[in-house]
Amino acid sequence: MLSIHFKYLFINQVKSTNSYIKELLHQNGLVVYTAHQTEGRGTGNNFWESEPQKNLLCSVLLEFNFIKIENQAYINMAVCIAVHTFIKKLTNKNCFIKWPNDIYIENKKIAGILIENAIQGSILKQTIIGIGVNVNQVKFENKNAISLKNILNHDLKMEDILKQLTTEINEIYFKLKNQEFNQIAIQYNLLLYRKNEICTFEINNEICQGEIVNVNNNGLLQILIGNKLREFAHKEISMVI
Repeated sequence: MLSIHFKYLFINQVKSTNSYIKELLHQNGLVVYTAHQTEGRGTGNNFWESEPQKNLLCSVLLEFNFIKIENQAYINMAVCIAVHTFIKKLTNKNCFIKWPNDIYIENKKIAGILIENAIQGSILKQTIIGIGVNVNQVKFENKNAISLKNILNHDLKMEDILKQLTTEINEIYFKLKNQEFNQIAIQYNLLLYRKNEICTFEINNEICQGEIVNVNNNGLLQILIGNKLREFAHKEISMVI
């Protein structure tokens, strides 16, 4: 199997690994990881809670110039599948992808992903993939958080699990390169958190209920509300757990 040549760079403390990696020379497969982020970010304006020295906080720079801009949603799907597979192999637990890019075990978040695409003209120049995994932290302010140590009852070495994570990213990278978009979309939707269930959502500051049906090829969440199928981008809706 073809393999990306990953180069690992450890920084003891940064504002955020995504911001830091942007300042470096472009290199496909560069991985920056840290013991502590002072301004760790989640999707949108969310803050990533992490106790220093306890969790895996990393960013991976990859080149996807073989993917058309209109297909960029498949990058998010593919990375979510890779992180899901990584968590599943470590824990042997049922885990799910909570749209658009969080990994859940039961009703608790164990990992989050932040993807930033750099577009130049009509070309997808490069992608920075920020990944946070709760590893050895055992207490969280957020009651909906859980860690690998909570599940496995022992500490894990960051360098070891980082190598396991990038192994899964490597595999999904070449599925993208081979344009296996349909397979990626099917797998992503099979792993979708609370799919075909009635859930509570907040839309425009109003609470409503709807059934999660699918995520389409543009990455939009399709929800059946009443008798109408509606589509939402990430900032337009949030699930109430």
